[in-house]
Amino acid sequence: MKTRLRARLLLAAIVGAAMGVAPVAEASSTDAAFSPARMSSLPSQPTPPPPEEEELPEAENREALRSSKSGGEINVPRFLSKVTQDADRVWVDYFAQTPGLEEPFVTYHLVGTTQEPTYTLSRACGGATIDTDHKNAYYCSTGEGDIVLPVNTFARIWQGDFFGRAPKNTGDFAAAFVVVHEFGHHIQDEILKQYNERGVPVPNYKRNDKNKELIADCFAGTWAFSAYYKGFVEPGDYDEAIDSVRAIGDPPGVASHGTPDERQAAFEEGYNTGEPTRCIIRYWPGAAAALGLS
Repeated sequence: MKTRLRARLLLAAIVGAAMGVAPVAEASSTDAAFSPARMSSLPSQPTPPPPEEEELPEAENREALRSSKSGGEINVPRFLSKVTQDADRVWVDYFAQTPGLEEPFVTYHLVGTTQEPTYTLSRACGGATIDTDHKNAYYCSTGEGDIVLPVNTFARIWQGDFFGRAPKNTGDFAAAFVVVHEFGHHIQDEILKQYNERGVPVPNYKRNDKNKELIADCFAGTWAFSAYYKGFVEPGDYDEAIDSVRAIGDPPGVASHGTPDERQAAFEEGYNTGEPTRCIIRYWPGAAAALGLS
């Protein structure tokens, strides 16, 4: 399935000053959905109840997409579409008040569906052909931008196989984290391209700069913040996100993506503030300087 998303990146919230936050309580997500620290401007509100029933319709490919952890079969393409579309709405809403920036587009590819059995990345993004079992997901910045999501690989997340790793907790929210992490790369790409087109000297990341991954983790956290206040976050979901982001941290001696502690801290920065500004200041200092953020 190939769908074009309209995502207006209007950056009032990014160029505004970050607001203070309340102290973060110690996580206890095995008993209740772990609440992010609230922005001081938000009214106090109770922890939303979990949804009455998670929508898990019949899968397109029963054998490949059957998940014992979901209690049955899941339509993974539909789930991935819904998360991607919700992330699109979050960023459109968040940046909707800043004039002067064009509405960008991003395309997402559900690899392993009948519409797209495989997908070949552009030469600039390595040129690899991705199939439904490929143990990674991608964002490629060429053209309007492409998010590439291999369906069977996401189905295996429900079964405890997170890109070949086995975190203690995994499931639907772990899968959602991967989707919105890749969407986070699209957000940083649009900030870079659109400001540069208008003569604002926002610098790109240098090769192997781990902050490029950490800011995507942080942006993913801001989506999770919004998901919490929509009532999407169920007990255990926070653990799924944290265990998964830690599982893909760099081992000792490798520094291109961030250590487990660094990746967890980046996600929590976004989750506990809901503020992309905080992500930019902490993980993209060159952009923060160009935009006058502090």
